[in-house]
Amino acid sequence: MTEEVEEIMFLNSYLGAEYVDEKYSILDIRVRTTENVEIDIEMQLEYHSGFENRMLLYWARMYLGQLKSGEAYEKLNKTIQISITNFKFLQNDHFHSTFHLMEKEKLIKFTDHLEIHVLELPKVQMTEELTDEDLLTKWMLFLSGDDKTKGEVAMTDMGIEKAYDELHRISEDEVMRERAIARDKWLSDQATRREQARREGKKEGKEEGKEEGEKETVLSMHAEGFSVEMITRVMKMPEEKVHAIINQIQ
Repeated sequence: MTEEVEEIMFLNSYLGAEYVDEKYSILDIRVRTTENVEIDIEMQLEYHSGFENRMLLYWARMYLGQLKSGEAYEKLNKTIQISITNFKFLQNDHFHSTFHLMEKEKLIKFTDHLEIHVLELPKVQMTEELTDEDLLTKWMLFLSGDDKTKGEVAMTDMGIEKAYDELHRISEDEVMRERAIARDKWLSDQATRREQARREGKKEGKEEGKEEGEKETVLSMHAEGFSVEMITRVMKMPEEKVHAIINQIQ
């Protein structure tokens, strides 16, 4: 049964660029259904080491955030993390992969509270055989395609057509163009830093690369508001080392 959406929160959205078909958009939306299922939807434009950990952290933060101090564990509800990637991430041919917490041998689900979806845009292919049942594929093609593809897909679904019209409207908005330019600069800076870290890691050995990945994860957790104590437990790292990493950016 399809659940109805009760609340939508736009946490950080830049849906626009200097031109409609440029792919500098970022999407981060929090959704709550009428059944109190918490859903986070984010678009990731580039891969970085620690991406998998970041997905788990987003899920954990949502799950933990439901429970107030002193409340019973029964208050916790199903939490879903959805990551739409602009890169190939998993070693399979499917653009939509779903993950649960399962027992290894018998594949018995431990709980339905943990659910992670990965949607990989580069794996979606345009086909003339799309039907009304292929709505997810249509939306993926709309997100990943050029303006011509977007227009073709928009003609097959009323909801996508509205999104297409809105995308054109936003592309003409001066404020959104400014945000897109700033976002593009940020992405370039991030890519440069990662490439530099990759070269240094390759030169200094795998251990250095691993340490850089741990550092990125610690900084990501810190930026998301996790306490030093929580980071120490999750990363299994001495508290002094966590403080040292955080202090480097302060």
